[in-house]
Amino acid sequence: MLVNCAGFGAASSLVDSDVDQMEDMISLNIRALTRLTHAVAPAFVARGVGTIINIASILAIQPAILNSVYGATKAYVLSFTQALHHELSAKGVRIHIVLPGPTLTDFWRVAGMAHTSLPEDWMMTPEDVVDASLDRLDRGEIVTIPSLQDPADLCSFDAERNLFFQKLLHSTPAPRYRINSCSSKQEMRV
Repeated sequence: MLVNCAGFGAASSLVDSDVDQMEDMISLNIRALTRLTHAVAPAFVARGVGTIINIASILAIQPAILNSVYGATKAYVLSFTQALHHELSAKGVRIHIVLPGPTLTDFWRVAGMAHTSLPEDWMMTPEDVVDASLDRLDRGEIVTIPSLQDPADLCSFDAERNLFFQKLLHSTPAPRYRINSCSSKQEMRV
């Protein structure tokens, strides 16, 4: 089993962030996770058994809060994990991702933001996150969002996203992107 749970965030905007710290965040949150996954996946596939658990964040779904780089790294982890499920699940490798909301860890101190600045009823304990995650892993679910109260909401979200994706599969640009040759010639004369 591999559990990719190392990572850190920040609470400042892009222009107020240190570019070296952002690079370090990308390196840990994306590069290290990818390399570690690549290091174990071939052995798991060869044995026909193994589990990879990636820890992301609810900001993988809505990355416009806290720090743009952090949200983007977690969106990568979500997309990467979902793609891994399609690549490896038929080969005996269980793939699981956890998207916790605000959790009472050292994350907040490292990010430069006090967890007390958030509503208390948003904060979950690490133990609750782990218990929810392991329960859902045991039940064969791919995505665990411990704070999501109604699992039907995730099903609806995924269904809508899949329907939207189907609308993107066309060989020609949408009419709004086509240049009307008559209008273009008239505009050129002006």
